[in-house]
Amino acid sequence: MTKKQLAKARLPGRPTVITNCGGKVELVIDGVTGFLVPRHDSQAIADKVVYLLNNKEEAEAMGLCGYWSAEVLCNEDDLINQHLSLYEKAIAHRKAEALKASPFKEK
Repeated sequence: MTKKQLAKARLPGRPTVITNCGGKVELVIDGVTGFLVPRHDSQAIADKVVYLLNNKEEAEAMGLCGYWSAEVLCNEDDLINQHLSLYEKAIAHRKAEALKASPFKEK
């Protein structure tokens, strides 16, 4: 599962329980958006899932936090496009300033 797929999986507003290995750990804030458990520890996974089932209010709060963080991650294309637009405007401005200051400008 890719990072983006994991982020999209959180969009329904459910907390996430994943193992604390690999690059996906940065997507879960332990105890806030879900739980990180030790790798190869099926009992820890089961314990966290049962905990979430027994603590519905906390699970809903974690799910909401996970939803908002996933929303940000899933909109990374928009963020990239905003950055590109900003850079393009900055470059255009610098070119215009350079042309104004050029001794070779047309009269």
